[in-house]
Amino acid sequence: MQNAKCKVQNKNTQYAGIGLWVMPYCLLLIIFLTGCLSAGLREEASIHYRLGVSHLNDGNLPVALKELTSAVEKNPSDPSYHNALGLAYLYRGLDHEAIKHFNEAIKLDAKFSEAHTNLGAVYLRQKKWDDAISEFQASVANIFYTTPEIAYNNIGWAYYQKGENEKAIDNFKKAITANSKYSLAYNNMGLAYAKMNKDREAADAFNNAVRYSPDYADAHYNLGEVLIRLNDKKRAVESFQKVIKLLPDTEIARSAQEKVNLLK
Repeated sequence: MQNAKCKVQNKNTQYAGIGLWVMPYCLLLIIFLTGCLSAGLREEASIHYRLGVSHLNDGNLPVALKELTSAVEKNPSDPSYHNALGLAYLYRGLDHEAIKHFNEAIKLDAKFSEAHTNLGAVYLRQKKWDDAISEFQASVANIFYTTPEIAYNNIGWAYYQKGENEKAIDNFKKAITANSKYSLAYNNMGLAYAKMNKDREAADAFNNAVRYSPDYADAHYNLGEVLIRLNDKKRAVESFQKVIKLLPDTEIARSAQEKVNLLK
């Protein structure tokens, strides 16, 4: 969602409009003007919206909620305002309110892909895999959606959680086709291959993840795990040592150090 940039990312799932590991997407500024809404009121709503997005990007959620609520109250017919307010509620962990505003954004603009993607992200968090898939598929149905890799990656993640690894891999590949340097999709594809005991394919996927994102600690760790199974102890140690260097004094670094100790 951009024009005002917001982005969040969690480890495996992405929201649109800000970038579950989460990462820059756009708040699409789509303004629907109604005859009964004065120009002054529209401008007031726009000011509250811009301030809200700025605070959202800065992580100041209480103020973001206040400003974006004011924007929606003054101009309830703009889907971008509802989408941004939904994101603020999403980051506060208030799923019910987030769903309400994402649905309102979609009601106002059925092709609002970012709102579909964000609603799908809520369903992912709630482990409603089929509902999530449905929303992400609605996102990519819009040929003008500028970041389809997000939706395809999240479809893949939902199928991975359902244990349908072949469908998961198919969608991770679609994400990579849309964005050949999309490290998150490579990492997730590696996880799916590993679940299927296709360790060489998994290693290739993790290698691509760290190739495009050298500081991606989780992908380095996952690569190390697969290399152990492939009996490549030297490179496994190198992968775990990279994790320790990237994230010292963390749980994942301590786990990596235990692996190194066992391999030496």
